[in-house]
Amino acid sequence: MEEVLIKVAPTVYDILEATIRAAIEFTEADAGHIFLIKRLEDQMLVSHQCLRTDKGDIIRQYEEDRPFIYGPCQRSIDAGKMYYVHDAKANPLHQLLLAELGRIRQKGQEDSLKRKYLEDYCEFLARARSYISVPIKSLEAEPIGALALYSYSSEDYFGTMKKRIIEEYM
Repeated sequence: MEEVLIKVAPTVYDILEATIRAAIEFTEADAGHIFLIKRLEDQMLVSHQCLRTDKGDIIRQYEEDRPFIYGPCQRSIDAGKMYYVHDAKANPLHQLLLAELGRIRQKGQEDSLKRKYLEDYCEFLARARSYISVPIKSLEAEPIGALALYSYSSEDYFGTMKKRIIEEYM
C-alpha cells in the first residue's frame, strides 16, 4: 500500500501559535500573548488572539471580533515601540485593565465563549509580575498586531539584553 502525504499550508492561526511558542522559548518567559488587529471605520478590533499559558495551554479567540481595549499590546502599538512593566502588581494601568476586564466579564452570558475567554484572560493577566510588549508591523511599518511576554516568577524579569533583542527581532 502506497503512503500518501498531504501537504497542508499552515493557516494564520498556526503561524501565530508557532510564533508565540518560539518567543516564549527564546526569552524563557512563563507565558505569552499575540494578536492581530483590524480597522473598522474609526475603530480598531482584535481579529485573533492567542494566549499561551505557563501550563502550555493555548487559549484562542477567533470566533468573534471584539473592541480593542487597553492592554499591554495596545500601549506598545500606540507608542510604536516596546512597552515594559517591571512590577505589574503595583502598576495602576495594569490594575485598571483587570478591573475593566472584570466588568466586561460580569456582563457576559454564563455559557458564552466570550465569557470563558475573558475568565481565562483575566486569570492569565492577574498572575503577571512583569511583562513586555512589542508591536508587530507590516512592511509599510504600520502596526498590524502585537506580541506580549509575561513573567509570573519575578519582577523586572526581562533584563537589558533580552529587552534589546526582543525589540530588535520580535
